[in-house]
Amino acid sequence: MVDVYVLFGLYQAYTVKTNIKHRTGFWQSLVLAFTDSEMERFLDSIRTKDGQKHDRFFYISFNDPSEIVVTRGRKDRPKISQHLLANKVPELLKQLR
Repeated sequence: MVDVYVLFGLYQAYTVKTNIKHRTGFWQSLVLAFTDSEMERFLDSIRTKDGQKHDRFFYISFNDPSEIVVTRGRKDRPKISQHLLANKVPELLKQLR
């Protein structure tokens, strides 16, 4: 059995044709999945601006869900799109068998 950490985000998917009154299409979700060891490495890599101390906070940014970038906590701004739940499903299913 493998432990999985799931990070859920809700974001505004604004387009000219939709607004907050639309029932669908205005809000979209983003789900990232990390195995226990991946989450441990990820959190261990999060640092303050000067890079000297561990930081408790991080955030991600994206213009498109296929290009998710860590923008606080990492100076090198790594892409973490490989952790999208849709990308992790085959690996997680394999580990659950």
